[in-house]
Amino acid sequence: MGRAADEVERVMGIEPTFTAWEAVGLPLDDTRIGQDYGCREARTAMQSLTMQVHLNGDTREIASGQTLAALLEQSGLVSARVAVELNGRIVPRARHAEQALSEGDRIEIVHALGGG
Repeated sequence: MGRAADEVERVMGIEPTFTAWEAVGLPLDDTRIGQDYGCREARTAMQSLTMQVHLNGDTREIASGQTLAALLEQSGLVSARVAVELNGRIVPRARHAEQALSEGDRIEIVHALGGG
């Protein structure tokens, strides 16, 4: 184990051991941090977990691979009477659960209102 890590553990009142570091899954030396655990890689990993779509003209960040039904549920419109347009095409209600969204999709949701 590296000398700096030993000193940090001693300051914290912990006896430096290989097992303690291994048990929590931390890198054993700081040279690996820049290579395996760098900020650029972490940012890229986070970006692959989310994507941006345009919902009624506003940019919104959602989970990658999210379905149209999940987006409607998050928006509180799952049981509402809505018409949904995805990239200029109407998506029938029967296809909402299977319609996966992609980066940059343009979604327009129109909520039907009653009145008289």
